Order: sequence, then structure tokens, then C-alpha cells
Amino acid sequence: MLKEGSDFYYNDHGDMVFTKEFLERRGFCCQSGCTHCPYDLMEEIDPSIPLEFQLAQDEEGREEESEEDLEEEYT
Repeated sequence: MLKEGSDFYYNDHGDMVFTKEFLERRGFCCQSGCTHCPYDLMEEIDPSIPLEFQLAQDEEGREEESEEDLEEEYT
């Protein structure tokens, strides 16, 4: 369960904003442009390929595949 103050807060517009600590505990970048995103994945991830496939490959330590290889595999 999320806890206001430690996991998120509401900004001046009433939007829920996740804290950096929460995002780090979550363990991955969701590609939503979070204000406090601690990951540098925003530019590295191809939005046309499901995020789960890309992160799973990186975590397993496999060699990075070319964009063409990924497109063939997941389309």
C-alpha cells in the first residue's frame, strides 16, 4: 500500500507524484516521464517494443540485440 509523504505527494495541480525513493524500490522505469525518475532508461528504450522484453534482456545480462533483431522477434 502506498503511503503519502514517503511514496508520493500531491503537487499544486492535485496530481499524484511518486518520490524518487518509491521509484527506486519499484525497480524499473515505466516510461511515463515521472518527475523524480531515477533511471536513465528514457532514451535507451524503444517504445515500439514492450518494456518487459527489453528490461528482461538487460537484467539477464544478454548481449544487446540490434533494433532490427528486436523488431523481427517481437512483431
